[in-house]
Amino acid sequence: MELAVDECDAAADDDDAGASSPGPAFADAEDDDGGVEFAVTVAKDGAADRLVVECRSDGTYLAVLHAALEPSSPPAADADDDDDYAYTGPVFDELDDALQGGVEAFLAARGVDAALGAALAALAASKEQVEYVAWLARLREFVAA
Repeated sequence: MELAVDECDAAADDDDAGASSPGPAFADAEDDDGGVEFAVTVAKDGAADRLVVECRSDGTYLAVLHAALEPSSPPAADADDDDDYAYTGPVFDELDDALQGGVEAFLAARGVDAALGAALAALAASKEQVEYVAWLARLREFVAA
């Protein structure tokens, strides 16, 4: 089983097996409340589907926004376009409270919690600062030329 945090430069391994891989850099990760949105992907070797959980956290809480089952492999190039609109799951807030708690406990057991949210929020803030400083340097070079 593999656990990866997508859309951020961080990952966590599941105890069962597998290495994790970080996803691409996430643009505009921070919201007005200082929180960060990220997606966690849980894949099992040989499984047809993978679990993708969209979350939000500011370091003091972890909120699950959506949980979806998606195909593990991308569709073939000649696949029917109707597959793009496949049902991935209901609105998370409308699920039974026990099922919501079960998904949250599943994530917490794998290290996806408010502490991870705090680390990702700090990472996003740091990345934004680095990008800003690089932009200032490029602007200075452009204006000076």
